[in-house]
Amino acid sequence: MQKLTLNFFACLLTVALVGCGGGGPSDTPDTGEVSGTITIDGKPVAGLQVSFQPESGRPSMGTTDESGSYELLYTTDLKGAKVGKGFFSIVTPQDDEEGYSEEDEGEGYAESDDPIPAKYNAEAATNSDMQFDVKAGSNTFDLDIKTAE
Repeated sequence: MQKLTLNFFACLLTVALVGCGGGGPSDTPDTGEVSGTITIDGKPVAGLQVSFQPESGRPSMGTTDESGSYELLYTTDLKGAKVGKGFFSIVTPQDDEEGYSEEDEGEGYAESDDPIPAKYNAEAATNSDMQFDVKAGSNTFDLDIKTAE
């Protein structure tokens, strides 16, 4: 009887493990494709780092090309951003020589070096102009950054 019970539990465990493998749901959340154009004072700028931070979960990132166009990536293999509300942040990448150094430890990002006003990056989480709602499917979010306001 004990051997029969042990075999039953072994079979049950095998069925459970097979049922949990491979074909189950992914831990990747629902995403929507996100693209658009970023301009500064009406002019496209290449090399801007664009990110979308959802209310919870990992951000998506992209970089503008010569025409100011960007496309967000959730992972290296998955285009888009997590569906839901969140905010965009846009920064100008800093050169290694001019950007962060060990002497800056604890100082944070040198906002004065970035031509993009803080309301588009450091203050983006509280700026209503940077709040967006990503939907399933295709999303286009264009932004024109104003440097003099």
